[in-house]
Amino acid sequence: MTVALVKIDNLSQINAAFGISVGDAILKAFATELKNRFGHHAKIYRFRGASFALEFTSLPLISPENLALQLRERIPTNLQLKHEQQIEYHLECRVGCSSGNKASPQQAAEQCLIAIKQTTQASPVMVYYIGLINNLLEASSQKAKIRDALKHNRLEMWLQPKVRADGHIISFEALARMFDEDGTMIMPNTFIPIIESSQLQAIFAIKVFRQLLQLIRSWPKNVPLVRIAFNLSGQDILSDRFFKVLIQTYMNHPELIPLLEIEITETSVFSTHKETGRRLNTLARMGVSIAIDDFGTGHASLSQLIDISADTIKIDRRFVSQMGISERHTQIVNAAILLAKSLKLNVIAEGIETEAQLLQLTALGCEQFQGYLFGKPAPANLWLKTFQMQTPTHWFANKKSAN
Repeated sequence: MTVALVKIDNLSQINAAFGISVGDAILKAFATELKNRFGHHAKIYRFRGASFALEFTSLPLISPENLALQLRERIPTNLQLKHEQQIEYHLECRVGCSSGNKASPQQAAEQCLIAIKQTTQASPVMVYYIGLINNLLEASSQKAKIRDALKHNRLEMWLQPKVRADGHIISFEALARMFDEDGTMIMPNTFIPIIESSQLQAIFAIKVFRQLLQLIRSWPKNVPLVRIAFNLSGQDILSDRFFKVLIQTYMNHPELIPLLEIEITETSVFSTHKETGRRLNTLARMGVSIAIDDFGTGHASLSQLIDISADTIKIDRRFVSQMGISERHTQIVNAAILLAKSLKLNVIAEGIETEAQLLQLTALGCEQFQGYLFGKPAPANLWLKTFQMQTPTHWFANKKSAN
């Protein structure tokens, strides 16, 4: 028996952003597309919610790796509804498979569910094997650790500098770091997906924001206080609970408005929600600086420049990393810089790792940078010591000689 369970993982986001009627239409269109692509080889069932089960009746037994590859290539990831030819909906699909096991349909479905829980955005297809149960137990343990860390406020705000070409620090980005009870760091690529999938996003955003406020309150008096950016997703902005905290803080402490910049990540469909734009524009009218993070990689980069009163764009590292290798990537970066300047927006290039990248970006007219060439995220007190002693050329020159 070969069974695959296919789940549209972001259907709830589509429902929230575009309405349940659109979500229903996408389910119907998705089912039709599955029949067109697999109907000759599989029986297709509506499983539950946003999931479909495929029972392959005439598929020769193949290796799990080949099965995963075939499914990844053939599961639809973009759909256009017939009555909305101009709109293409991106689907984030996860697939769990049970292959070659002499199991009952119920057992096969359970094995598929176990497999699907172990998928990631990078590896959206997983074939069941016995070791996945141990992985599931480990994931449950990690989730408990993260809940405990949030409960006891084991969070720190680390800083990464934003600099001019000479290395002079002009502002910082604050990044949350989480720690286990024994002081071991829980890596962001571990805790962020768990927070996003466990409905802990609003709680996490509030706690991070309060840690950031504490950092500003404890800022040494002999160190210049510069703007600090912090990351929010569209889902954070749409959280009534968090947005109320954000608005009240800015209203009660207007001195924070020029100090705290919001970087809105655009990889979630929530970032294109109309209410997200309205709330961000409310903040912009108050004078809050808003940057579009990961520019060019999300759902609606150009429309965000129209719908959101942003004053900064950050060119994503995946474009910067290919400069000098791919002419197309270089031209995209150049176009983004020209677009930003024509709209009188600030532009920051992320992910600078080499001096060659820095020289190319400077030649294209970029004036602000962030990346490992200038420094990795580190505890705030370390960067504050560096910032206190810097002159326009002091720090970067010392870093070159240290390398």
